[in-house]
Amino acid sequence: MVVCLVPSAGPIPKLIVARDDGTVLRYDLRDKAKVPSLFADAADPSGASVAAVTPVKVGETAPIGPFAFGLQSAASPWKPWTAVAGMKAGATRSQCS
Repeated sequence: MVVCLVPSAGPIPKLIVARDDGTVLRYDLRDKAKVPSLFADAADPSGASVAAVTPVKVGETAPIGPFAFGLQSAASPWKPWTAVAGMKAGATRSQCS
């Protein structure tokens, strides 16, 4: 596997490959290199920029290289305010006895 680091914003204009025999190959990548739609910035019509945030819903997965990343559930370890002893429904924390 070969990985080429590229800028996160804007199109990738070209790829230049230098072979061991001294041959240099140039590939025009304008309008060809696209970011997968899940990670693409909607503000860039070329589809070549990466979004700052990638929204993934709970239960869905997103590909991250050879891995699938996902959030299955989330919970808070804190009790709701109404569960605190002596607190009435609708009361604020400062009114807790």
